[in-house]
Amino acid sequence: MNNRSVVARAITLFSATCACGSSSSTPANTSMNTNTDSNSVTFTMVYSDVLSPSCTPCHAPGGGTGGTLGGLDLSTQALAYANLQKSPAGAGCKGMGFTLVVPSDAAMSLLVEKVESSTPPCGSQMPFGCGAGTLACLSTAQVQEIVDWINGGAKND
Repeated sequence: MNNRSVVARAITLFSATCACGSSSSTPANTSMNTNTDSNSVTFTMVYSDVLSPSCTPCHAPGGGTGGTLGGLDLSTQALAYANLQKSPAGAGCKGMGFTLVVPSDAAMSLLVEKVESSTPPCGSQMPFGCGAGTLACLSTAQVQEIVDWINGGAKND
């Protein structure tokens, strides 16, 4: 990541943190793609690098408390793609008008808000319990990979 990307990401994270107290009905996230390589991030990369290791322990049949938490099944790459593309967002975000993935617009995608902000507009930060000492939150690089994939059109490869 070059210095420009680091500065832009720091501003984005600061802005998202400051905007969390707003009562807006849209995600407060302001992530922007500062990488010119966003089109090179594939869903296969996002699934294998981020979703499979960090999300499927709870978002798969038998995960979490014995069920697929939030009704979001990410147990296979095909299911994950299909379920991330559908809207509206489920469980604690139902009826709030959020979309998990808005292709080409990470700033409007609830998925980014949920993994980036400690106080997302609905539900809890993901992975659930991260930052509380029980589970690690996603790294900046993992979040950026999701942002780049979405801003690159959120294509299925």
